[in-house]
Amino acid sequence: IRPTAHGHAEFRATDGHDVSLHWKRFGRKGAPTRVLFIMGLAASHNAWQAQVERLVAQGGCDVVVFDNRGTGASSTPPGGYTTDAMASDAARLMDHVQWRDAHIVGFSMGGMIAMKLAALHAPRVRSLCLISTHLGGFFFRLPGPKGLSNLLQILAAPLVRRLPAGRRLASRMRSHLDLRCHFTPSFLNSVSLPPPTPRRRPLRWAFKRISRAARAAAPFSRASRAVRSLGRRAVYFGRRRYDAARVRYDAASAAYRQRRLQRLQARRVRRLALLERRGGGGGGGRPRPPPPPGLPRRRG
Repeated sequence: IRPTAHGHAEFRATDGHDVSLHWKRFGRKGAPTRVLFIMGLAASHNAWQAQVERLVAQGGCDVVVFDNRGTGASSTPPGGYTTDAMASDAARLMDHVQWRDAHIVGFSMGGMIAMKLAALHAPRVRSLCLISTHLGGFFFRLPGPKGLSNLLQILAAPLVRRLPAGRRLASRMRSHLDLRCHFTPSFLNSVSLPPPTPRRRPLRWAFKRISRAARAAAPFSRASRAVRSLGRRAVYFGRRRYDAARVRYDAASAAYRQRRLQRLQARRVRRLALLERRGGGGGGGRPRPPPPPGLPRRRG
């Protein structure tokens, strides 16, 4: 679903910081029912997709979603954030879109912001819808084992990001945590997602797939034979450096074997000449014949 309007609301917040909130508007502008959605901790406005689509499909609703400060496409002012300041941000956003009042929907920390908005700007709140939230306080409501596990993952994400290869792992942890906290498994299974982008694979793998498809489609066609030969050549394309190194090694080994054989042959010729000189020397005897190549030589 496409927004009817979008932009950034820039203003000076009550805590003295310059804030820019990214917002999107859906539905018919000027409709009698105006709904403002406030998301929770570290989640963007995209988490309201299912609710926005349902309200826009019913008609008669003017819906605005936005990213809280420090989240998504909104600015990140320095210092700590309070629910009072973030509730004032929501009120300033209503001024920016020219809303006098609206129905406020808050989830998790967004519910705490919505309650603050109702307490500070009561005339601007038509109704209040609070989802998975509480009144605040550290010991007011302790989370269960699953909530503690999610909280530990949130606290561990900045530490993991500092590792050499931790940036990708931290973003993956954050994505899985958002899916578990903000969506039910039935909703995730019902959403039609675009097909995943294929991973980048070596060229020889692509030629193998093309060759297999061509062989299955037309086993005896000229095109399939050409593609198969091209795929076979692509298999050795990635091993070109290895083959070149292997050829150099084989050439060096052959040259070494040739030199060794030449040295052995020269040594044998010298020994045969020495034996002939000894046999035809001062003893006056006949020269000793060389031994057969298959028999061991006798000493003395």
